[in-house]
Amino acid sequence: MAKKRSYHFSLGNSSEGPVGCCARILAKSEAEAVEKLKDLLPEAYMLQESEGDLDYFQAYFNANAVSEKDIDEVDDIEEGDYRGDDDDADTD
Repeated sequence: MAKKRSYHFSLGNSSEGPVGCCARILAKSEAEAVEKLKDLLPEAYMLQESEGDLDYFQAYFNANAVSEKDIDEVDDIEEGDYRGDDDDADTD
């Protein structure tokens, strides 16, 4: 059975544009990580806490545009670091 790994996605780049976003997904393959992220990404995210003159900040996501090319780092998961359900953890 394949072990879960930690896949880091870089979506956008605040060094080159106005917005950057990243996510880390635990999965057994790049393809599974992409599908999980697509399922978990909201269509929009509203920053709830605003201060001063910021009325609101809302970001929009296009899950269909996420691909394996957006993965920029893959890490092994050390035993005991897995934060998922016990039923889904690897036990080999």
